[in-house]
Amino acid sequence: MMSVMRTYPALRVRPAVPNPEFADLVAAALDDFGVIALQESEEDDAVVAFFGDAGVRGRATAALRAALPGVDVASLDVPDENWAERSQAALRAIRAGALTVAPPWDVPRDHGSDTIVIVPSTGFGTGHHATTRLCLEALQTLSLDGTAVMDVGTGSGVLAIAASRLGAARVVAIDNDQDAVDNAADNAAANGVALDLRCASIEDAGVGAAGPFDIVTANLTGAALSRYAATLEALTRLGGTIILSGLREDEDAAVRDAFGRLEVIGRRAEDGWACLVMTRSQA
Repeated sequence: MMSVMRTYPALRVRPAVPNPEFADLVAAALDDFGVIALQESEEDDAVVAFFGDAGVRGRATAALRAALPGVDVASLDVPDENWAERSQAALRAIRAGALTVAPPWDVPRDHGSDTIVIVPSTGFGTGHHATTRLCLEALQTLSLDGTAVMDVGTGSGVLAIAASRLGAARVVAIDNDQDAVDNAADNAAANGVALDLRCASIEDAGVGAAGPFDIVTANLTGAALSRYAATLEALTRLGGTIILSGLREDEDAAVRDAFGRLEVIGRRAEDGWACLVMTRSQA
């Protein structure tokens, strides 16, 4: 029997006028619609958003037009054909603190446990986005030996793998997209790391996960961090630490307000993106 090639429902979104922050605006507008990947076009100012379900794409179209008046939105059905690998074929290894994140074709010859190999796929987290690097750097400021870690929205699994490499005794990683979970599982195996991977929503992150956790990482969006602040806090033990990123610097105050009961113990920023390190007081 001939197999049917999978296609990904997608939207190609173009701004009414050029805007260097257009990709960020699109990401914010689509926050509620389970986007599995965003790609910025090298040919024009367009952004292509990929979804796991065509029905969701239809609702996302209406939301985009309401949030960003004047944008041009076109529906696409993109054949799999390893589009993620092809689109990221030019990626090279990057350094984040003492860690190197590398695609299989650019692994340093003398690599050791400080190198994490990530196969590009639909899951976010090749290390090339500032928010991933900020989280990786923040993780390295903490003592992870023997800790229990939860990575919320794991994408490629890079943060979860890093936590394990840095000494965590148990790492639970969740994502609401099964393709991302599968990719994270492949990356964990390639790096010789054991993760407890689950396909689950943020609301269900703690179900059966044997929390709370010493450290929680959440590289999401500013809107999602604010919306799920209470859930993320509940996943963190008293005295534990939360690493938050995916927020733009202009969203910093709103996210801090949402996590108002937590103390900020660290902040990093790069290219207009921020990462907050917070602790849940034992008081």
